[in-house]
Amino acid sequence: MKYCKIKKICNVLILLVCFSISSVNSQEVLITDLDFPEEIMNDVNSLIKLRKSENYKELIDLAQVYKKDNLIFGHVYDMYIVDAAFQLRDFDKIIEYVEPYVLKEQSFVVEGDAKSYLGQAYVNTNQVKEGCDLLGEVKINDPQYAIMYVSNCCKYDSYSINISGKLQNMKTNIQVSKGDIVNFQATGKVSFGMFSGYSGPEGFTNGAYRNYNRTQEMNHGELFFSVSSDPYLFYDLENLHFIKSSGYIVFHINDKQTANNSGSFKADIRVYSADDVLFKE
Repeated sequence: MKYCKIKKICNVLILLVCFSISSVNSQEVLITDLDFPEEIMNDVNSLIKLRKSENYKELIDLAQVYKKDNLIFGHVYDMYIVDAAFQLRDFDKIIEYVEPYVLKEQSFVVEGDAKSYLGQAYVNTNQVKEGCDLLGEVKINDPQYAIMYVSNCCKYDSYSINISGKLQNMKTNIQVSKGDIVNFQATGKVSFGMFSGYSGPEGFTNGAYRNYNRTQEMNHGELFFSVSSDPYLFYDLENLHFIKSSGYIVFHINDKQTANNSGSFKADIRVYSADDVLFKE
């Protein structure tokens, strides 16, 4: 298995909440499919209800009560306790609950789930190398997991590009490959004509001037990019994106009439190479 080189981590797990939600949702399906006694299914349904209502502290208290009465199914209750602790960002509690499972090479319900939880908790408590080593052992064929892993544990190339507000399309020399992960953020202001005024790279978030949009998927004036080999798949501002095809990054401004624009945006881009990504589509 090929590991990414460890880079100094300045950001917390950007997709921590998204991943933990998708992970537990999939586990709920598996739990439903298992042949548990009715009393356990009632417990699980109660915990799911509390989770959906975001009553995480109450969920933890109730799961601990259930666990005392049904120790044989303690791993199920522990999984919900750990997930609730994630939502509360109580990483010390996560480590307390999960470390024994990992030391015993056990999982909660899905293979590798304990390592995933513990790895994320380690990274969020500045134990980056230990966390990334664990996350690198977990094989989950899911782009969201790949994004979470590489954005915290892998090296990246960085670029800064100035984009004139007068350009609808601006091809760059930034080459990406299918499976790369790209993040970009932007600053600056562009005037979109005498009457519309200025906007930042997020565009007009109030829904104004949409009649002049090139695509209705985004705000008027918003900066976004595509890859030259797939010009109709758009990647928006600030998110981390799992790149679907190989080619060159092309920036676009969501405005059909750019001739009367003035000003510019500056985009800062990070490209995490697919060569270092353990999880690919």
